Amino acid sequence: MAFILISCAPEKQYRKIEPKFKVAAPAIPTTEERLRPLLSERFENKVLVMLPLSGSNAELGKGILDAIALAVHESENENTDFEVIDTENPANSKIKLYDRFKNNAPIAIIGPVFYGEARQLGSLFPNVPIFTLSNNPKVNNDHVFSCSISPMDEIRSIFSYLKSAKINGLLAFIPSGEVGDQLANYMKQEMQYRGFAQEYLEVIRYERIAPQDALNLATNSSKKAIFAIEPIFDFQKIPEKKLVTLGSAVQLNPSAWIGAIYAFTNSREFSDFSRNYRGRFHKSPLMIESAAYDIANAILTAIDRHEFDVENEEEEKKQNISMFLGRYRGCLGNFAIRKNHGCIRRLSMTTVTE
Repeated sequence: MAFILISCAPEKQYRKIEPKFKVAAPAIPTTEERLRPLLSERFENKVLVMLPLSGSNAELGKGILDAIALAVHESENENTDFEVIDTENPANSKIKLYDRFKNNAPIAIIGPVFYGEARQLGSLFPNVPIFTLSNNPKVNNDHVFSCSISPMDEIRSIFSYLKSAKINGLLAFIPSGEVGDQLANYMKQEMQYRGFAQEYLEVIRYERIAPQDALNLATNSSKKAIFAIEPIFDFQKIPEKKLVTLGSAVQLNPSAWIGAIYAFTNSREFSDFSRNYRGRFHKSPLMIESAAYDIANAILTAIDRHEFDVENEEEEKKQNISMFLGRYRGCLGNFAIRKNHGCIRRLSMTTVTE
């Protein structure tokens, strides 16, 4: 609305234009607001949520907490108390947590995020199911379950796609280091499992590689598919070859992977979750946040179905819980949780679009 301001001097006039309305910036939830929907204060069932809510990984932890809060908000379960623990707070050391909960153990733990922490926690709570958000399958045992999408799951889906699409040969650019070693081993295992000849796969390991050198190798290779986890050259320059990658690479930099194919999900449940997550928290969910949402929902569903119930102490020690016998529907696709195997999902192949 426009109006005129008259100064003390009658010969001077100043016009000021004001907007008809003001748009408030979306409020980012505080940690306290994230915690509020998790606290039922009924205490019939206690689930610990162990995430880094301070320190260098605080944003990661808060994003995961958002996803769990959304699952709780959407659930009709009113018999569960989620107690949130900041794993970066020295007051919450593993030994102190054990002393605090040894006589009042939770029925389940969601988290922690990292492999080493999950291993330590597993030894302190040997009779509690621990749903870690690590994607390292080495953490899996009879009560610790890796619940994020692992590179092994993705490689398995990629090779299934390559075989069904009858794509002749894969040239894989894999960086040096432990992660690269694991990827190369997963590929060799899947190649043998699918019955591919040894020459089907060519692996190029590198510490640094010039974009032009990588492009030349890819262009001159007889392999019809290229695998990479870094945008080491302009993939659009070889459109005749299929580009496959990992979902984590796509999420870090989607614009670098236009046209790439990766293992993820195209389910309606993911579309609904992603839309609700963006509407509530003003950002798109990461893969690890999507996994946390699924696990929180699975735990709430298992509690409603009495799948955590055990008849006696001896059965509890054996972890004879029917949650590990069935299947669940999640935003990342249908999944099962199995002892010594972690979270098992059926992934779809998805193409990155602009």
